[in-house]
Amino acid sequence: MTGNKTRLGVALAIGLLCGSSPARTRAVEALLTERLEQLARAEGEDAARTARAPELARYLAAALRDNPGVTAARYRWQAALVRAGGATALSEPRVAYSYSARSVETRVGPQRHKLSLAQGFPWLGVRQLRGEVAQAEAAARFQEYEAAKLRVYGQVVDAYAEYFYLGSALAVAREHVELMRRLEEVARRRYAVGEAPHSAAIQARVELARLEDRVRSLEDRRQPEAATINGLLNRPVRQSLPWPQDPGLPGAADRVDLTEETAATWLPLTHPGLRQLEELAGRASAATELAGKRAYPDITVGLDYVETGKPVAAGVPEAGRDAVMVMVSATVPLWRAAYGAAVRASRLEAAALRERREDLANQLMAALDAGLHRARDSQSRLVLHRDTLVPLTEQSVEVTRRAFESGQATFTALVDAQRQLLDLELGYERARADRLAALGQLSALLNRDLVHGGQLHGGQSDGLGGDPDL
Repeated sequence: MTGNKTRLGVALAIGLLCGSSPARTRAVEALLTERLEQLARAEGEDAARTARAPELARYLAAALRDNPGVTAARYRWQAALVRAGGATALSEPRVAYSYSARSVETRVGPQRHKLSLAQGFPWLGVRQLRGEVAQAEAAARFQEYEAAKLRVYGQVVDAYAEYFYLGSALAVAREHVELMRRLEEVARRRYAVGEAPHSAAIQARVELARLEDRVRSLEDRRQPEAATINGLLNRPVRQSLPWPQDPGLPGAADRVDLTEETAATWLPLTHPGLRQLEELAGRASAATELAGKRAYPDITVGLDYVETGKPVAAGVPEAGRDAVMVMVSATVPLWRAAYGAAVRASRLEAAALRERREDLANQLMAALDAGLHRARDSQSRLVLHRDTLVPLTEQSVEVTRRAFESGQATFTALVDAQRQLLDLELGYERARADRLAALGQLSALLNRDLVHGGQLHGGQSDGLGGDPDL
């Protein structure tokens, strides 16, 4: 409710600013600033409510609230909002005072002081076009802000997925270290009673040392991975982070219910990068029309007041009456070549923006195809490892262990089976992390929260009256 009232206030302030006098403009700018501050407080309250959400959701909320890149984009949008409010205001009126070092003697008396007041007025439609240009700029800045939030969203999910894999892989590796220690003890006991060769005990120690080195390597990666997350959350990079919880992907789904056709339909409608270029193209179109208005004159209306003293001669009609003169002036638009160049430049800028949008759309479609492939590949590997490879290899390890204890298998065969199980379990954890990262990438592309479900933010806002939360 607070956010809706705040957005209504922002929209009202923008509407009041768009045709106001300079004095009223400054007053309403203060109102707009107050509304934006209320909006920031509302976002903080939303983030506090998110503290009860799952761990990844809390990290995302903290990043979108505190990330300097997102904050800078929000400030740029707010600055553009304020500029849009004053874009249609008239130019400042001019006041001039003249003093004659030698008084000018006239029939009705001497004149020494003159006060002038003038106000300029642009050609018809210029103020409206200025407002359209500024509003399109504010809308483009809003889409830039939304794009910054999506970018950080994807980065946080990707960093969290890697940190999650590291923690899971470390837990799996430590379990295998403990298992290998028990196997080493078995190999040494069997060697002591002559039931196994000395090579089995040596091989067990070598394999244990290799596993312990793998654990150390994984432990050394913790700080750099945590630093990546801390940096995105605007925290000290060396601040400790707990090992991540299971992200709890929606329903532990085994497939991504998203077709190429559906994703391709969503992409141009919801991606803020594309919409930003559309807003900039609209700005360039209005700027082209505004540049054409330079070929028309600006009008200035003024008033001169001249103080008249008492004349030397008495009995002069209208003696000592002050003079008042009305003045109208206009600029003379002579430099047609310059005006035409400005129009052509604006048209070329609009064409460049259309081509940039086409290029970005192609890049996003390629990234979308790659993201869909990554999501499906990771979910296929996840299912294969979870349902087939890991269970069968666990059975193989158990069978080989019993055979070794009964003297029917070599210790080398047992180590090979255990090593294969470790690789497959790590492959399963890798697939889980890859799937989470792929969903984060697709979410950032499609403006759809495929990790937690729902839509990331408002999508269709014009950026002039609200700040939908991601």
